[in-house]
Formats: sequence, C-alpha cells, structure tokens
Amino acid sequence: MNRFTKTTGESRTTPRLHRKERGQSLVELAFALPIFLVLVLGIVDFGWGLKSSISATNAACEAARYGAVNCSAGNATTADVQQRAIDTATGLGLTTSEVTVTNCATGTSTQSLIVEIDFAYQLITPLGGAMSLFGGGIPSAITLHSEADMRVE
Repeated sequence: MNRFTKTTGESRTTPRLHRKERGQSLVELAFALPIFLVLVLGIVDFGWGLKSSISATNAACEAARYGAVNCSAGNATTADVQQRAIDTATGLGLTTSEVTVTNCATGTSTQSLIVEIDFAYQLITPLGGAMSLFGGGIPSAITLHSEADMRVE
C-alpha cells in the first residue's frame, strides 16, 4: 500500500485536525461584519455631511458677496440674496426659511451684510437607526450652520 493512501475512509482533502475548525471562519465573519459595516457607513455619512457643509459655506459666501455688492445700490433685496444662496447650494434643498440675511436693505459701507444658513442634514445611511438598536444616540438628522460676513460696498 502506498504511504499516502489512508485506510480509515477519511477524505484526502480534509485532514482530521482541520475538520473541527470548519465553522470558525463563519463565526469570525459574524463578529467582524457588523463592526466593519458600521465603520464603512460612518465614513460614507461623514463624507456626504462634509460635502454638504462645504456646499452650505460656499452658498453663504456667494450670497453674501452678491448682497454686499448689490444691496447698497438698490439692485437686490433680501429675497434676491436668499434666492442666490438657494441657487448656489444645489443638492441641499434649501428653503428661504433656512437662509437668514441681515443688513441688506439698510446696509451702508461701514456695515456688514451677514448671510446665515441653518439646515438639517439627513443621514443617508441607516446608521442612526441601527445604532439605536444597541442603545446608541446617533440622530437621523444633524443641524449644520454656516455663516458669511461681507462688508457692504
């Protein structure tokens, strides 16, 4: 008989010692997968939230610059400045109630025109709901604030 042939009837590909460890990989995956998914979903939400915050900051700066140049000359109103912020922040879904403009009608060259944007960023992944199952306190929406201040020209 060949020294590589087994006489006990066991399969050649599965040695006796490794047959007892067949389910170990599945158990390890069951422990690691939820942690990995929470980490990936957190990174995705952070990235989209950062993008939204940068877009809101850019919209506030653009609207403040537009208002600083045009309000004192009477070429723009508060509603025009708000609309400029809404048009610049595409994808955020801003409304006029989320954009506040100060000193547009009464601004002189010594005053500042201030544009503030406050909006609720909705998490795009179900991370908040998933964490609430484990007693976590992640809200489903985060309020972001952006403000720009420009001197009236």
